[in-house]
Amino acid sequence: MRLFIEYSEANVNALMQAHEDIVQVENGSDESFIAFSEAKTVSLSGEFLLVLELASLLDAVESSQNNSRYEETKKALLQNDFLSAFKVLIKYADILLQQHENTDSQGDDFTSLLILVQMVKGEAEAELVGQLVQVLASDTTTMTAYKTQLLCLLYNHLDTHSKSRYHVYQKLVEFCGKTCTIGALAKQMDSLDVWCNEWDITMKQKRDLYLTIIESAQGDCQLQLRFIKKYFASLDGGCASANEIKDNKQGIMKCIGDAIRLSWYNGMDDLLLYDAIKSMQGSPEYELLNIFVNQDIKAYESFSAQNKSTIESLKLCHENNAHKMRLLTLISIVCSKNDIQYQTVADALVIDIAHVENWIIEAIGKNLLEAKLDQINSKILIRRSIYRGFTRDNWSDLHQRLSTWTDNVGNIIQALDSTDLPVSIGGAD
Repeated sequence: MRLFIEYSEANVNALMQAHEDIVQVENGSDESFIAFSEAKTVSLSGEFLLVLELASLLDAVESSQNNSRYEETKKALLQNDFLSAFKVLIKYADILLQQHENTDSQGDDFTSLLILVQMVKGEAEAELVGQLVQVLASDTTTMTAYKTQLLCLLYNHLDTHSKSRYHVYQKLVEFCGKTCTIGALAKQMDSLDVWCNEWDITMKQKRDLYLTIIESAQGDCQLQLRFIKKYFASLDGGCASANEIKDNKQGIMKCIGDAIRLSWYNGMDDLLLYDAIKSMQGSPEYELLNIFVNQDIKAYESFSAQNKSTIESLKLCHENNAHKMRLLTLISIVCSKNDIQYQTVADALVIDIAHVENWIIEAIGKNLLEAKLDQINSKILIRRSIYRGFTRDNWSDLHQRLSTWTDNVGNIIQALDSTDLPVSIGGAD
């Protein structure tokens, strides 16, 4: 594969001479300017000269004890091996990053390198882009904003339907996750499915990207939950075979752990509807999720005592799990009630009665319920509470409440209709 047109040895030599003339012009030689002007009349490539210019810059920034980058690049170009010339530039691209850090330059040289890489197509593009992304994303401790900008620039310079865009975007997500800037990408992720179609990637690659986003979005719980559900949905019904679900078992278990870890995510019953979750029935992971959906702190304590390895494998914290389960248990015992005794709460949460008020205050603060503390009578007066899930029993209860409300409104209307109230027409004289 040729990246540009093939040059004869004479033209290559002319290009070399043109570049040397450019360097002389920059050093202040007036005579060389004439030579450069004449060389430009030959059929030359600006990209060719830019490759040599970057190689020369690498030597100027950091000298090498071995052959210079310029000579190494020149040798490749003389053989019409432009791909090898690019590889030399990318191999030492970290020098350009160091130059930016040391001089606080605008990064025009690295930008030029990105522009050159976009001209490569096919398998060579994937190889060069992969190497360049590795240079940019390997260190997340310095120049993070600048590197993020370069990764975005590289992505945008690639063809809309280039598969390399997928790899750049995945690395960009990882980089933003490690540098706690994933929020900068979140707003644009509404277009992710469209992009995946443009990249023409496989469903496996799509799921891998979902998992990358989930892992990188630790600081954005809403984004994390959104892609946990997208990952599960990609394994539903006609989207995946039984073998695919089996092959994704590790990803499913990881997402179960991530969902449980979300401290604010209380209505988890919808997760049990996904085929991926149903496929886990009978496993300790499914049992743990079912406890968080339907059971109480006592069930969790019993499970954790016998399945410590499961909790560890899901990278969950027992103390955080127990805290969340106590809040979930509290929601369960107060819903559909007008009041409840302190002692009843203490028994259900397996805590000392002296700590009941603290748990009620925390639940109110997290908008899990609206209530008042009746300290004189040691009970909680409940105005409203959320549901952990909405089951058939909850629908029946709602139906009963609505029916009662409808009957009451009907009785009021009937009473008003049967009342003979005097009607005054006009005003008093």
